[in-house]
Amino acid sequence: MDPKYYQVGPGFWGFLATFVMALAIIVIYWSLTKHLRKIRRDAEREQVEREQEAQRKKASGVQDRDGGGDVVAGESGDRE
Repeated sequence: MDPKYYQVGPGFWGFLATFVMALAIIVIYWSLTKHLRKIRRDAEREQVEREQEAQRKKASGVQDRDGGGDVVAGESGDRE
């Protein structure tokens, strides 16, 4: 066997390809993390807004249209 056979490696182009792929993975990870933070922040904001709306309704005395009950008109024992 020739000694040069064992000295063959990926060379500069192999290093460059590996470096570019590693850089792409880092950029994709950074972008995904940023996007997930935005989604989480928006979801928390919506939840706070829903809770505030529920507190406003509770404080103002607003109830469901039917008063929150299951009254069926015309049956004995129903109050109107």
